[in-house]
Amino acid sequence: MAQKIDIRVEEQASGGVAVFAGESFLVFEGIKREVKAEAVATNGLSTTSILMSETNAPLNSSGGELAGLVLARDQIAGDFIDNIDDFARALTF
Repeated sequence: MAQKIDIRVEEQASGGVAVFAGESFLVFEGIKREVKAEAVATNGLSTTSILMSETNAPLNSSGGELAGLVLARDQIAGDFIDNIDDFARALTF
């Protein structure tokens, strides 16, 4: 899991562990919280967001493969699409 998203593991006084992604716990004292992928429209494009199932809050991850893919989608590909749009507008006078 740590390769996919940036997680933090904390040992609890009870001997159990808590697993966090950002400020959201994924596992705590035997309780697990599920995440889901949801398609959303962003700037006219269909994208996918990773959300906490019970709250629909975004799963914020600053590291791992997921963060890299989101960065590539939103900044690199998004900028490329914006540049193509600008080029297309320039051609239409």
